[in-house]
Amino acid sequence: MKKILEKYIDSSVLTLLSGTAFSQLIPILASLILTRIYQPSQFGLYAAYFAVVFPLSIISSLRYEMTIILPRRIQHASMLFLSSTILCSIFCCILWVILAGALTFYQPSDVLYINYSWVQLIPVGVFFTTFFQIMSIWSNRLETYGILAQARIYQTIISAIFSIGLGYLKADVMSLILGNITGLFFGNTFILLRHRKTFCFENSSLNYLYRKSLVLLKENIKTPKYLLPAHLINAIYSQIPIYLFSFFYGPTVVGYFSLAQRSVRLPTAVISNSFGEVFRQRASQLFTSKKSIVKVYKRTLKKLIIIAAAPFLVLGLMGPSLFSFFFGTTWNESGAYVQVLVIMYFMQFISTPFNSIFLIYQRQDIELRINVISVVLNTMILVVGGFLHIDIFLIIGLYSVLNALIYLVFLKNSYKVTYKLYGK
Repeated sequence: MKKILEKYIDSSVLTLLSGTAFSQLIPILASLILTRIYQPSQFGLYAAYFAVVFPLSIISSLRYEMTIILPRRIQHASMLFLSSTILCSIFCCILWVILAGALTFYQPSDVLYINYSWVQLIPVGVFFTTFFQIMSIWSNRLETYGILAQARIYQTIISAIFSIGLGYLKADVMSLILGNITGLFFGNTFILLRHRKTFCFENSSLNYLYRKSLVLLKENIKTPKYLLPAHLINAIYSQIPIYLFSFFYGPTVVGYFSLAQRSVRLPTAVISNSFGEVFRQRASQLFTSKKSIVKVYKRTLKKLIIIAAAPFLVLGLMGPSLFSFFFGTTWNESGAYVQVLVIMYFMQFISTPFNSIFLIYQRQDIELRINVISVVLNTMILVVGGFLHIDIFLIIGLYSVLNALIYLVFLKNSYKVTYKLYGK
């Protein structure tokens, strides 16, 4: 097995996988217990919370953390790190004030099954989620993949322990949310302490840091201008099923759907994101050196297809049986959802590692256009299906095919951008 992995996955990806595979295995193993503690409706409520936090975490730093890998000088990268963190902190403080004020006049409705108690934790969840992303990009720049992998392990272990422990005390959505936030806190603390000596400000004065940071933010203005809307739309579009299934079908269906997503996306995202992080680093270096990325692109795509083929085929054939066996018969319907969604998951797996191409080549406008079209089409399908009370399996099937085609368009355009500048 090791020889097979070494053949198709290089050492940098394997370093990430060694930790992240284990870190993502933990939530799946924890799910074997959690699905016997919590009901599908409670998983649905947790999915609603995440559907709110995830898009807000995209907005909080204006996506400037994605530019940390670009500067040649470590001092400039450190300033972008600091700027991203400050922007995130300001956003979360403003969000907390807005929510606190709103909750004094308005009690959350049950349209998305929003609850007063967990609404107050949204700014906390947004901050820790964004900061972990910032630290991950910093680790990626320094190629400290081992530290990043360890941080992910600690995060998921703590999260699993608290979710299970709190669930035995009181099995409700707050236990799941607090478990997630606690895990993020410990993961962030670990990775920050390990990198505390890597930041470089060259004893700069506060005035210089302020002025230079503004210059760097202005130089990278295309990030909030194009990449932020693209990623925000992408985040919303990934959560559209949660929003609309909550409205039309209720939290139980959302619970089944969220477990299907969690069980497939977590392990596959480990490999896909690890490839993506290493590809982004190498592609950035080649671009800076004015060398072609095409060979690296093709080699990475081939490896992804080879690795993905067999596992996704098994899921497509045996989804319900696997879910009933591992999570209990209550969750058989989640396995049936996976069978319908497998083509989308496969295309997502092989295409997402190349999304960084649009940032590196400063073609965020292409990503933005595709994402806007994606949101419109997905919303139309799910809203029309909901109002017409179409069977949930047919709706999920249409959603799967549409998004598989969208990922194919992403893949095609990322390759065209890569090939157009330096060719072969």
